[in-house]
Amino acid sequence: MQIAPGLWHWSAPHPDWSPWNPEKRTGFGWSREVGCVRYETREELVLIDPLTPPPCTAVQQLFWHTLDNAVRHRQQPVTILLSTDWHDRSAQAVYDRYSGECGASIWIHEAMPQQELGCKPTRTFREGDTLPATVQVYVLTSPHPEVLFYLPPARALVVADALWGTPDGRIWIGSHEFCMLLPKLLKTLLIDTLLLSHAAPIISYAHEVLAKVVAERPEWTEGSSIDTP
Repeated sequence: MQIAPGLWHWSAPHPDWSPWNPEKRTGFGWSREVGCVRYETREELVLIDPLTPPPCTAVQQLFWHTLDNAVRHRQQPVTILLSTDWHDRSAQAVYDRYSGECGASIWIHEAMPQQELGCKPTRTFREGDTLPATVQVYVLTSPHPEVLFYLPPARALVVADALWGTPDGRIWIGSHEFCMLLPKLLKTLLIDTLLLSHAAPIISYAHEVLAKVVAERPEWTEGSSIDTP
């Protein structure tokens, strides 16, 4: 799904997913379909938390065909950004496919544990660094290291697990630390689009949606008020 010029969002079923069983307390409370992002500027092609469709399916063939064409047309290295170590997903498969052709790299935050990753990172970054395609990073440390990615030209915020979509279409904040950070982001960033791992993308009025989320959780915002630009 193309969100804006140079910005795409796609979803694929998580291979380890199982439905939540409240009696046994097993499974996952989020949808099996998880979101991923492709972002292109004049100089860069960036993939955030990429997950390929199931193997040996027509959807996967179409996915690779589309991405192959984009990479070969642009003749630029592929940058893979991971928001958290849980989202290593298909990072290694993408890296292996393009590293020998146009070059590829896998970037993670320096605080992410690497011992259990299903990929081999090639670069680390820290908060304050500007990544390829001028991607900006905001780091959460609790309860687990997670990176929020802001794409300035697209005015898009990419969030992994700090925000979740609920079955009734609402947005739920999954991190106290993010509750404290979000008012600051809304005062300093222009956010037209919100791209989530565990909800449908919000492609318009994202700033207003996030401001409403903050307003509904006043006990976590230290009395902050949010002005919509």
